[in-house]
Parts: sequence; structure tokens; C-alpha cells
Amino acid sequence: MTSLEEKIVAANRFGIPAQVHEECLTGFAAWRATVYPAPLCGGAAFDPALVEETAGRIGRSVRSAGVHQGLAPVLDVTRDYRWGRTEETIGEDPSLVGTIGAAYVRGLERAGVVATLKHFAGYSASRGRRVVEPGDVQLRLGRSSGEIVASLAARLVGDERETGHRRELVSRVCVAPSPEHRR
Repeated sequence: MTSLEEKIVAANRFGIPAQVHEECLTGFAAWRATVYPAPLCGGAAFDPALVEETAGRIGRSVRSAGVHQGLAPVLDVTRDYRWGRTEETIGEDPSLVGTIGAAYVRGLERAGVVATLKHFAGYSASRGRRVVEPGDVQLRLGRSSGEIVASLAARLVGDERETGHRRELVSRVCVAPSPEHRR
């Protein structure tokens, strides 16, 4: 990866390296890499120290291959187990998700990999429990997305970071940022 990165830097007039990212929810998605238990297991164990240690190992593995950014953790709060991506989530309680999610972020970032907080709130509230359908967060979850986000944010590292989000609805209003508000 390093030689490829050097070529990319040399080939552009600003000398900007590529931002290499990789899925790392259960480990480095590469041949012969260690696969760790799904996030639901970390939620069930409710052992932030263990999750932080595991994420640190994952981070060291991906960083050794030249990866800068890990596409994890998934911070969606499971509300209906019929949803097609429940296995990617940590659990059904915002406090649990925030605590375990923050531990994952600390472990990954101590290894030198930037964590991408995925989906955040509302993705799992999709209509019909289909992954492709838009969500209506307030109506589906029975509480405002603000409560969920506040509970998660209270446990996460206090800096701004990239989040993987979808266009979601809160009381039928889209909550994804418009292009002029993105940084």
C-alpha cells in the first residue's frame, strides 16, 4: 500500500495521499486475517475494556496494511429484530450502544485508524424492515432521534468526525445535511 500511496502523491499536483478505508466491523476483511465476534456479542458481553482491546487489535491489523480509516462501528439502535442488518448492531439500548461504541472507537483510534461512525440513528427504523427503505425515526422508534443521538454522543469522543449516514425522516422531515452544510 505504501508504494501505491507514494505513486498517488507524486501523480497529483497537490501531493495529497489517498485516504484508504476498509470495513472492519468484525476484523480486517482480508485473506488470512483474524475474524472477531459480531458487534452483538460485544453488546451482550457489556465489557467495554474487552471491546476496546478487540478494536485495537483490528486497528493494528488494518493499519499495518496502510489503511487510514475504518468503517466501523455501527451505532444504529436495534428496535425490530426483523431488520436485515441487526447482526451489525451492538444492541437495542442507546446507553449500551453508546458505551460499547465509544470503546470500539477508542480502540480503533489508539491504533492510528480513524473510526467512521456508521448509520448513527434511524437506519434500522426503515419501513417494512427492509434495508433499502427510508426510515421514519420518530414514528418507528417511539421516541425522537434527538434522544438517541444525545445518548450516543454523550458516550463518544467529543470531536467532529465523519459519519456514515442515510437520508432519514424525523416527523417526515429529512435529517441528512444538505450539500451546503457539509464540510
